[in-house]
Amino acid sequence: MKEVFSLWKSAIVSTAKLIWKHTVVFSKWFAGEVKAFVKGATWITCFFVLLAISLLCISFSNATRYTKLVGKYEDKIDSLGNCIDSLDYINKNEILAVKAGEYHMTPHNSTEKITKDSVASLLNSLQAWYPDIIMAQIQTESCFGTSDVAKNANNLVGMKKTNKRRTTQIKNQDYKGYGMYNNWESCVIDRVMWDYACFGKKKPSRKAYVEHLNSCYAKSRQYGTTMDEYSKSYKKYL
Repeated sequence: MKEVFSLWKSAIVSTAKLIWKHTVVFSKWFAGEVKAFVKGATWITCFFVLLAISLLCISFSNATRYTKLVGKYEDKIDSLGNCIDSLDYINKNEILAVKAGEYHMTPHNSTEKITKDSVASLLNSLQAWYPDIIMAQIQTESCFGTSDVAKNANNLVGMKKTNKRRTTQIKNQDYKGYGMYNNWESCVIDRVMWDYACFGKKKPSRKAYVEHLNSCYAKSRQYGTTMDEYSKSYKKYL
């Protein structure tokens, strides 16, 4: 019995020593691998940090150079932009003048075609900025073609005779100081051209548009505000 116990004891001790030996070896190997990984990871991290810093420096350098370049030619760029705006303004007025010329080919003085729908259709085709306000003006100034000036001068919106801007008015003719038109369509076109003469190609805000009408279109300094209020009745036609 003692011999069997001695053999079991010897076997257990030998097994324990073997396991410990391999555990120590594995631990040393694992520690070496971790150390090598950390060392390599550190170099990789440094590499990417340096790469990121280099890219930022290059981007900053390019941005600075671009800013200087833009600053150098800023005046020329602005000047060119103004030229383009001017050409666009001239082009729009030329198109409107040609449009009016199409109506001049078939002159008439009939008020039968002056309806809310026909006026709205023309204003939409002209891409007028605030057609509802213009329709309110046509109602106020001529009651859609029934006033004296509308019947005798095709002037629906009370436009005064002008020689200061591009216009569709009949040259060297007026009716009681009001501009005369070959037909009512030409008057509506001229009203849109007046907007371009006042604001250029850039569409103003509705507030600025109304304030401009207040300041110069009629004697009343609330004229634009009143037209803006009346315009609510004409939105359904547009």
